[in-house]
Amino acid sequence: MDFKKHLEVCNDFASMFELVRLCVDESLGRRRNGLMLGMTDLPLHIGAYHAVPSNFIMLNRKLLNAIMQYDKKLANSYLFHVLLHEYLHTLGFMNEEEVSAIVYVISKSFLGERHPTTLIAKHGIGSIFQNLPIDIDSEADRSIEIIENFDNENLNYIG
Repeated sequence: MDFKKHLEVCNDFASMFELVRLCVDESLGRRRNGLMLGMTDLPLHIGAYHAVPSNFIMLNRKLLNAIMQYDKKLANSYLFHVLLHEYLHTLGFMNEEEVSAIVYVISKSFLGERHPTTLIAKHGIGSIFQNLPIDIDSEADRSIEIIENFDNENLNYIG
């Protein structure tokens, strides 16, 4: 499977998350279903977070929107990185240094050393995204937008 090609053509959160889950399953042999994704405006130094012990990942809407305006192609690299990082937290990896190291190894393994996702994992978001068009003076919107059909594997039940 050409993971770089799959990453390029991901066009929604669900397909991106499936790629993340596949990479983690293949590299660590671990997976988790039943996750939910939301977006809200967070402080700019927080890309996303997972609240333990929930099944919820929260993305920074303001930061993601700025990255989308900056470069839509690179946005997938960022989104893969942040979803991978938070997915590892949902699997029980709590130490930030350990999670960052695993994100780097997985990114390098599946996407290559020079891929933007790997560069973000190795050097931080500023290595790829400089001078993001973020309106820092705008009021933060703390409403939570739930992303529908994020984790499609949790829909496989008889109701």
